[in-house]
Amino acid sequence: MSPRFLYLIPLLLLSISTWTLSSLENNLNWGDPSSWLGTRAVRQVIFSIIALLVSFLLIYLLKIHKNLKAIFWFNALVSLLNILVIFISYEVRGASRWLKFGAFSLQPSELLKVGLIMWVAFFASHRDLNKSVNLLWYWSFPLLSFFTIWDPVLGQSDLGTAIVVIFPAILVFLVQPEVRKWLKFSLVGIVMAAIVFVSLNLAGYQRERLGVLSFITRSESWTPSSSDDISKICNLTDLYNTCQSISLIANNQLLGSLESFQTSRTLFLPERQTDFIFASISHYLGILGSSAVIILYLLFFIMLGRFLATAHDHQYYLILAGAVTFLLQITLNIGMNIGLFPVVGLPLPWLSYGGSHILGSFLLLALMTSTPKSRFET
Repeated sequence: MSPRFLYLIPLLLLSISTWTLSSLENNLNWGDPSSWLGTRAVRQVIFSIIALLVSFLLIYLLKIHKNLKAIFWFNALVSLLNILVIFISYEVRGASRWLKFGAFSLQPSELLKVGLIMWVAFFASHRDLNKSVNLLWYWSFPLLSFFTIWDPVLGQSDLGTAIVVIFPAILVFLVQPEVRKWLKFSLVGIVMAAIVFVSLNLAGYQRERLGVLSFITRSESWTPSSSDDISKICNLTDLYNTCQSISLIANNQLLGSLESFQTSRTLFLPERQTDFIFASISHYLGILGSSAVIILYLLFFIMLGRFLATAHDHQYYLILAGAVTFLLQITLNIGMNIGLFPVVGLPLPWLSYGGSHILGSFLLLALMTSTPKSRFET
């Protein structure tokens, strides 16, 4: 099977996303092009087409992932943009993660995920990581990116994205067979110490987000079917989005509901098209729709596992790091939709609305499928 068969799954997910985004729009007149050309659903399709073209150009034609200079300048440019976010960011609902370019906005951290995977995969397969110089270069961009994304003092404290950015670099380093064991044990010790440090320095709202699930399970009177209980727990915990998301998913029907977010006050969910798109899908497409999303993601990782088993050297690290990035995003996003994890502002690949994350997702997919078909066949 060709690895490019993987593109079928993102296209199916995008079709689900487009349907859901169109359902979120109010009073659409499909007979009047001016009323729907500017909708999120149409823009999502345009974003996807542009992302596919850019991915094909950078990965399949220019092959920037095979040239260290190209990878360096890609990461340098994106890192500069990510640093600029600290000073001239475009704020959306209190989160400062975007840069504004006229009518367009860009979230540099989505491109950082791609650049860092190219960086660590190249070093892991082409350089001796036991040498101090190569070791310093290997960690240069990942550490810079982590501390510019998670920076409680200067920047936006986006811990979820920072974890997704740094974790593939940690994993690739640990599975690289030629790295000395004492270096790996040292890294594990540093990571454990960092986890303790971060846990002790969480902001108050972050600690509250971590406790939402235990609060709900301890509250014997709370039931997701009661709008009064929804309001009660949301007021007590100040976690309105999470409470509404849990209620929508818990009360979804087999085939979904025709009730609109705009027509029901109890259904209002501010980030229903981005962070909480899974709750929107559960509401409009029901149990079958949300189950279809889970099944598509499972098929995606099963296919990636087959390709990973036959990949070698550079391609192996690209697939491994890319798969881990997708797995973290999907797990954390769906987890926060159902109250298992705190709200961390991570998009759901190919489902959440937004051009930056769609571009990043297709670039990652292009990286993982960039080796000719014969390399994946036994």
